[in-house]
Amino acid sequence: MNHKQVKLGDVSEFIRGITFKPEDVVELDTPNAVGCMRTKNVQFNLDLKDVWGVDRSFIRNESQLLNQGDLLISSANSWNLVGKAAWVPQLDFESTFGGFVTVLRANKELIEPRYLYYWFTSDRTQQLLRSFGQQTTNISNLNLARASDMLIRLPSIDSQKKIIASLDGLDSMRIKHEKAIELLSIASKELCLQHFFD
Repeated sequence: MNHKQVKLGDVSEFIRGITFKPEDVVELDTPNAVGCMRTKNVQFNLDLKDVWGVDRSFIRNESQLLNQGDLLISSANSWNLVGKAAWVPQLDFESTFGGFVTVLRANKELIEPRYLYYWFTSDRTQQLLRSFGQQTTNISNLNLARASDMLIRLPSIDSQKKIIASLDGLDSMRIKHEKAIELLSIASKELCLQHFFD
C-alpha cells in the first residue's frame, strides 16, 4: 500500500533542552524544583530511578516541559547511542530535560505520537540517524536539520492507530516473554543452589 511521504519536520518538532551547571542540580523535593531528564534516563523505557532536579527558572519556554507522548532523544552521546529514544509516559511530577537530550514532539493533528515513536525507534531510522551524526572528540551530535528532513510514511490517522495497536500488542508479548525468561532464569539458579548446597 502506498502512503504519502512527508518530512519529519512537517509533522513534528525538535525541542532543545535547558542549559545549567552541575552545581545547579538540587533535590527533586526542593521548593520550585522540577525534574530534569538527561541521557542516563533514556533507556528502552524512560528510566525514572535517578532524576535530577533544577530550579524552574532555568526553563525559558513552556515547550521545554515534558508532555506525555514526547520522545526523549539522546542527542549528544557516543556514536552507538546518539539518536536512542524513550517514550515519555504520564509523569507524576513536572519535568524538563537537559542540553544533551532533545525532545521530538508530534503534531497530533497530523501524526499519532505512538506511531512516530515506533518509526523513530525502528532499526532503519536509528541507523540513518547515526549515519549523519556530527562527531566531536568522543561525542556524536544528532544532526537535527538533517533529521527534520528525513521522510516518513504518513498513512491516515485511522491506519496509524491500527498499526499502533498491532505493534503495541507485539511489544506486550515481548515484555511477557522477557519476564518469563527472567523468572525461568531465577528458578533455574535456585534449583542449582539447592542441588549444590542442600
